[in-house]
Amino acid sequence: MVELTEGFVLAAVVGTSDAALAAVRAGGIDMVLLDVHLPGRDGMSTVGLIRTLELSHQPVVVLVSSYPAEAFDAAAAACGAEGYLPKDALSPGALTEWWRTARPDDRP
Repeated sequence: MVELTEGFVLAAVVGTSDAALAAVRAGGIDMVLLDVHLPGRDGMSTVGLIRTLELSHQPVVVLVSSYPAEAFDAAAAACGAEGYLPKDALSPGALTEWWRTARPDDRP
């Protein structure tokens, strides 16, 4: 999906919380799509850890899962994510909208 979104470049695909943290820590990551259910540590805990990293800029973090929006909207906000997006709503337009909402002065 990311590679189909104008202005976006897929920087990493990872399968665990630790790998996501390592990718963000390495830099060059502006937006993270993070599954709620990760092996070892859930996505919400991972967002909290991302927010504690000393980075030149914090990435936009959107939690994703197959559950409806109302299942995780409040949890996403509470853990420090910009929001939650059900996987069936994942589209180039949705990614662009999340980016524009979180970073209105930056182009993707």
